[in-house]
Amino acid sequence: MWFLRAPLLQFFLVGALLLFAHHLLQPSPRTRIRVSAEEKAGLLTDFGRRTGRAPSDSEQQQIVDAYLDSEVLYREALVRHLDRGDVIIRRRLIQKMDFVLDALANGQDAAPSEAELEAYYQSHAERYRQPARVSLWHVFVARDEKGEAAAVARAEALRLAARSGADPAKLGDPFVRGARFVEQTESELASVFGLPFARAVFALPVDTLSQPIASSYGLHIVRTTALLPAVLPPLSAMKARVAQDLNDELRRRTRLRLLRGLRQGYDIAVP
Repeated sequence: MWFLRAPLLQFFLVGALLLFAHHLLQPSPRTRIRVSAEEKAGLLTDFGRRTGRAPSDSEQQQIVDAYLDSEVLYREALVRHLDRGDVIIRRRLIQKMDFVLDALANGQDAAPSEAELEAYYQSHAERYRQPARVSLWHVFVARDEKGEAAAVARAEALRLAARSGADPAKLGDPFVRGARFVEQTESELASVFGLPFARAVFALPVDTLSQPIASSYGLHIVRTTALLPAVLPPLSAMKARVAQDLNDELRRRTRLRLLRGLRQGYDIAVP
């Protein structure tokens, strides 16, 4: 083709080839690695913490060289995308982003006002309500080889004796946890006697001898001496705990808002 033999066109083609070759052969710009004075001091401090002494001049150079080698390897790994597809690295990066979100959420905290504390306290009243408590004494009847019917008959006889004025401390069998319990919650009683026993006790009228109540140990004649109802303390008594709970809730909401904001930067498709 005649136009390929034109001198001017040949000049431009040769020039373009030279520019392309120069671009291929020219080394890429060197990435700068700078070790600041603070970073170097931190490396030397870490050496002293591990060894209990200050490094010598040669050891200082070795420490810096080791850091530079690790930094070069790290950057080369990123250039080669070696971080991709590694589940351990993925988890570590996710964990670091979690820390970043937590730091951002903490940084946006402001002390809640009295009105906010009161509103949060009232809307979560069940969390702060102090449970009912009961005080009681009981006469214990252990089960033995005579069977359940004999234990019930003995418990009823002891109940009549207590009702007639006999000292309950001198009736029945010894109980390992004692005969008196003061201001116990239902869960505290349940941890000793079992939940059915605890519920039965809380249903008793105050200062009335019960029928025999079964527990995992045996039978019990119970008299409740006081029953304190569940109560919601004033906010002033719970302020520190409420403030902590509210701040935790606000941080959780802020973190969720930040995470949703990050999602907006992605085109997400879910089947």
